[in-house]
Amino acid sequence: MRGCSDFVTKLLPQTLRAKLVTLVISCVMIIVLFGGGARIYVEKHSILESLQRTGTEQVELIATAATPLMLSRDYPRLQILAGKIAHVHDVESVRFSCCDGKVVAAGNDAADSDSTVLNFTSPVISAGEKIGSIDLRISTRKRQAGLDTIYRRTALGLLFFGTLTGLVVYLLVSRIIVRPILGINQHMKSILLSQDGAPPNYLAVSSADEIGEMATIFNHLSMKIYETQQRLEEKITLVEQLAMTDSLTGLHNRRYFDDSFAPAFALARRYGESLCLMLLDLDKFKQINDTFGHDTGDVVLRKLAALIQLRTRETDIRVRLGGDEFAL
Repeated sequence: MRGCSDFVTKLLPQTLRAKLVTLVISCVMIIVLFGGGARIYVEKHSILESLQRTGTEQVELIATAATPLMLSRDYPRLQILAGKIAHVHDVESVRFSCCDGKVVAAGNDAADSDSTVLNFTSPVISAGEKIGSIDLRISTRKRQAGLDTIYRRTALGLLFFGTLTGLVVYLLVSRIIVRPILGINQHMKSILLSQDGAPPNYLAVSSADEIGEMATIFNHLSMKIYETQQRLEEKITLVEQLAMTDSLTGLHNRRYFDDSFAPAFALARRYGESLCLMLLDLDKFKQINDTFGHDTGDVVLRKLAALIQLRTRETDIRVRLGGDEFAL
């Protein structure tokens, strides 16, 4: 089941604009199919009702006109009437029958017809008695041609209307929803790819809806991330300084000396330049600690470190190796 879901997901478009286009096309197709079907059904139903009403009226009029002819059994004139009726617009055929079902007159009487027809039957009544019947068949060929024209016009009209509506919906949704989301997306990518450590640019908030609220939250979140990153970088710098600095005197420590002396010595040796190394220690420092205490010894070390900083250049490397030992 999950594999099928993953397969369907792969078939769907992945970008937001492609999904929007797919949605708009689907809506247009639904509008054309359902709207066109409803319009065609209404038109077809209206035409059939009109034909039923017209056929019923025609067969009743014919029955009224044929009553004296059938009553007097004037079948030749009844045949002439049938011929004239058969040439009337949309009439496929007409038959006049006696009470026993015998056909006494007919116009275009055909057992089969390749056209779509509607059948209408009306009794011929005289003095309350049935003296015969009329069968009228009306062709719907021309009406069907008109209905086909309506089909095409309806389909084209709905297709045009659906396409226009879909285009308007696409432009509105793209401007109101998709464009702000893509702007947020591009802004997030620019922040991720940024390496200069500069403060993030604020994302423009153009609306007060959920997307605007999301942009505002993103701006605050970006600033908080930037501030956190700055504090983290400051702490990293401080840790690096503490790792290379003697906490008591403020001079560099033994680790910094080990990392700096070897490259300086190799560089001087390569280019034949002079290199000076001076090692210092305090005489009788142990006695100072034993006599006056370690706090006083720390004061002495800080004083000596201050003198070393005062009497040396900024380019000189000043190091406390440990205890009362110093190096320059």
